[in-house]
Amino acid sequence: MGKFHSINSVLIVDFNSTAPLYSYYLAKGFKDLGWKAEILGQYRPNYFLTKQERMTHVGFSIGSKLISYVLNWVYLIAQAKKHDIIIVQWLQLLKFTNIEIELVRILKKRNSSTYYIVHNLLPHNNKSAKIRHRYNKLYSVCDNLLVHTKDAKKIFEKLFDRQKNVLQIQHGYFYEEFNERPTTHKKKTFLIVGHISRYKGIEDAIKANAIVKSKGLDLELVIKGKGDSEYVDELLELSDNLGVNNNTHIEMKFVGTKQLLGLYATSFCSVLPYRKIEQSGVVFTSLGLAVPVVCYDVGGFSEIIRDKVNGRLVEPNNIEALAEAITWVYNHQNSKIDQINNEYRGGRWKNTSSIVIKDWRKNKL
Repeated sequence: MGKFHSINSVLIVDFNSTAPLYSYYLAKGFKDLGWKAEILGQYRPNYFLTKQERMTHVGFSIGSKLISYVLNWVYLIAQAKKHDIIIVQWLQLLKFTNIEIELVRILKKRNSSTYYIVHNLLPHNNKSAKIRHRYNKLYSVCDNLLVHTKDAKKIFEKLFDRQKNVLQIQHGYFYEEFNERPTTHKKKTFLIVGHISRYKGIEDAIKANAIVKSKGLDLELVIKGKGDSEYVDELLELSDNLGVNNNTHIEMKFVGTKQLLGLYATSFCSVLPYRKIEQSGVVFTSLGLAVPVVCYDVGGFSEIIRDKVNGRLVEPNNIEALAEAITWVYNHQNSKIDQINNEYRGGRWKNTSSIVIKDWRKNKL
């Protein structure tokens, strides 16, 4: 698709910068198509390297997250008519109140070309009926929904009897511009990076590591990220009980971009034994850096992971199969890196921007 006239403008809303990488690459996708792209949300430098192109951030950042959040809602409603397209994601106050549902109603009246990205149907680890009800109400209020998987699209089409505009978009790769992996020697580290949380099933990766070790292969499992300290203590105890405490390295701290790139550069695969998920940015970081993914076949993972091509899909909760898959990728790591480099390069963010632009143009007719 060719470039569009630069007068067109998109505003990508992520008030708390919950998804700074996603917002950045999505904005860049629009910008690469000739659009003016702005991000309403705080710039978080820890997620970027200085040589990356800087996107334009707008709105308020005054120290207090709550005050900034409220002021940015005022900014959004006031500025709504100045943009052709508004893309909203991660409304954090829904955990506590219905007020954002009413604000979305107002926003729609100010700009009918408002789209809401459904990263996950419900927040991770949610067990609250109130929050579930609020999200269902939000989805009923939104006219335009953007989803990443066929399953999510089917769920919404069934829920709303195809009366709502539900677009499936592509989740693009993160950091692929920094993919400079050598393919000469075998690596022995497999990786879990990001928030350490129970829904990720990290204990299964530790158990799989014990199985791999029992079969004579000493690999290193590295787990890094901020998270639940009680859960981390349980994981440390498990690794000690299984005799893999020397092969399992858990560090509960924020992982900056430079360290993140270094971790992937020294790992032969990333492991995602998630209990439940729609899609995960970890998959797209891993593939962007040409690191194969081993994951349970849940949510939309099968739409991006092709078994024995760019990773392995494993039957959920089958730890023996998880161990076998990790071993298989270890033995085939260099050929998989070459395959990912050859088949999974670029264009996905521009494709997503094109899908939204095409829908916007159709609705303007």
